[in-house]
Amino acid sequence: MDVPTAFALFGAIIVVGFLGAMMFQRLKIPDILLLIFLGMFIGPIMNFLGFKLFSKETLLPYTSYFASVALLVILFEGGLYLNFDKVLQTIGIASFFTVSIFILNLIVTTILFIVLFHASLAVGLLFGAICGGTSGAIVVPLVSRLSVKEESKVMLTLESVLTDVLCVVLVIAVLQYILLGTLDTGASLSTAARQIASAFSVAIVIGLFAGILWLWVLKKLVGKPYAFMMTIAMLFLLYAFTEIAGGNGAMSGLVFGMVLGNKEEITRIFKIKTEFVLDNRIKEFEGEVSFFVRTFFFVYLGVMFSFENITLWILGSIIILIAIYMGVRLLVTYVTVSWKKELTCDWQILATMLPRGLAAAVLATLPASYNISGTEIFVGLVFLVILFTNIIPTAAAFIFERKKDNDNNKAKNAQGKTTQS
Repeated sequence: MDVPTAFALFGAIIVVGFLGAMMFQRLKIPDILLLIFLGMFIGPIMNFLGFKLFSKETLLPYTSYFASVALLVILFEGGLYLNFDKVLQTIGIASFFTVSIFILNLIVTTILFIVLFHASLAVGLLFGAICGGTSGAIVVPLVSRLSVKEESKVMLTLESVLTDVLCVVLVIAVLQYILLGTLDTGASLSTAARQIASAFSVAIVIGLFAGILWLWVLKKLVGKPYAFMMTIAMLFLLYAFTEIAGGNGAMSGLVFGMVLGNKEEITRIFKIKTEFVLDNRIKEFEGEVSFFVRTFFFVYLGVMFSFENITLWILGSIIILIAIYMGVRLLVTYVTVSWKKELTCDWQILATMLPRGLAAAVLATLPASYNISGTEIFVGLVFLVILFTNIIPTAAAFIFERKKDNDNNKAKNAQGKTTQS
C-alpha cells in the first residue's frame, strides 16, 4: 500500500468513526458493527477479491500491543466518569455477577466443545477459558453512552476488567498442564487464586497512589502547555510499572482514571487538606484520544477476522454456544436484579452485554503456536464468537435506547397535558 492510499484510508476510517458516533446520537444505533464490518471489508473481503490492502499475518504480531493500548486508554476514560462511591457500593454484587457468569460459561462451553468436537477435557477447558470473558474495550465505550443507572455501568465495567484477568490466568494454567502433562489441582487452583488476587491488589494500590501523586502534579501544571500529553505519558508509564510489579496494567489505568475523576471524594476519604484541580480540558482531550483509539480498534478487529475452517457445522455450533451464553446471563441477571431491585430497569442490557474482543482473538492464537492437537479450529471459532457476541449487545442497545426515548416522550406529553388542564 502506497503512502497516499494509506493516508486516504486512515482519514476515511476516522470519518466513518465520526459518522458512527453521530448515528448513535441521532438514531441510537451503536457504531461497533459499522466499524467492525468496515474492517472486514478492507481486510478479508478485499483480500478475497484480490485487492490486498492488509495482511492478517503481517498485523497478527502487533495484536496484543494494540489490544493493550485500546483497553488501557478506554478504561482510563471510563474511570474518569465512574463515581467512586458507586463503585464501592457495587463491588460486592459485581463480583458475584462476574464470577457466576464466568464459571457457568466455562463449564457449559467446555462440555459443549467436548461433545460437538470430540475433544479432550483439557482442550475443551482451554476453549472455554478463551471465550469466557467480555471485552472491556467494547463494553466500556458502549455502556458509557447508554441511559442506564450508574450501578449498571460500574457492574459491567468491573465484569469486563475482572474476566480479562480470569481468562488469561486460566488459559496459561491449562496450557502449562497440556504441555507438561501433570497438574496438582489443589496447588494450581491456589496458585491461580494468588495470581488473580495479586494482579488486582497490586494494580489498585499502584493506580491509587499514582492518581493521588498525579493530582499534585496537575495542580502545578495548571495553565502549562502539554499537561494533557503528560497525563497520557503517565498512563503508559503506569501500565508498564504495574505489569512489571506483577499487577494488571489495565486495572491500574481504570483506578488511575477514577482517582482523577473523583478528586473531591479522594480528598475526603484520605483527609487530604490540599484542594486539587483537574482541568476539564483533560477530559475533552482524553475523549478525543479515546475516540481515535476506539475507532481503529473496532476496524482492526474486523481486519483480523478469519473465514478459515468455517463450515455449516461450526456455524451451527457457535449459534448454540451463543444461545447458551445468553441463557447463562439471563439466569444470573435474574438472580442479580432480584437481589438488587434498583437494577431491574436495566436487566435487558445486563443480560445482553456479552461482547468478546481482541483479547479472545489473541488467546485463540496461542494453542496453535504450541502445536496442540485439536486447537487448529480455535481461531475460526473464536472470530465467529466475537462477531455474534457483538451483534447481540448492539441490537439490544438500539432497542433499549429507542424504548427509553419513547418512554421519555410519552412522559413529557403526559406532563404537558396535565399542565394544560
